[in-house]
Amino acid sequence: MKTLATLVTLALLANSSMVAAKPSMPQIQKDRRVLTFNLLTEGSNVSSGHAPNFHGGTAEINYLSNTVTLKMETVPKCPAGLSCAAVLETKEFQLPIIRIYSDNECFTTVIAQRDLRPVDGALAQIKINDFSNSNCRFFVKPISDIEYLTSYFNRKTGKQIKVVSTLKADLVSVTSAPALE
Repeated sequence: MKTLATLVTLALLANSSMVAAKPSMPQIQKDRRVLTFNLLTEGSNVSSGHAPNFHGGTAEINYLSNTVTLKMETVPKCPAGLSCAAVLETKEFQLPIIRIYSDNECFTTVIAQRDLRPVDGALAQIKINDFSNSNCRFFVKPISDIEYLTSYFNRKTGKQIKVVSTLKADLVSVTSAPALE
């Protein structure tokens, strides 16, 4: 019996020394970048349900706060024969990032979404292609594709309404947030 107890004790000591001898894994560094894009009017197809009279805007991927912000500028529509103030209106949509994935080495797809359909609201989703960490060589600077989708249930018609806008965006800046101490 003493032999069995001695063997168990030696086995536990050997196992604990093996655990202690393992090198500690380095912590994964969180991406601290903020990417800013200019929305291009050329090549963009914006639904009037999202931004009537689309004129441009910006998009931002904030990896630190895990959000995507889309700001679409619109030109006010003036009645015929009247003059209006030339003030751009901005529609802002900010959604939390729910998924980041890459099917290849050329770009990363970032999906931000808020789904309030279970509480009688709407689904809002932004998909954006991020070329900032690309391992691919391009002859020209790549233009990112952004898809803004909203979907809700229309109680009057009894149908699901889906509105999709596709935008082209040019990456204009990449900034890094300061390291936390």
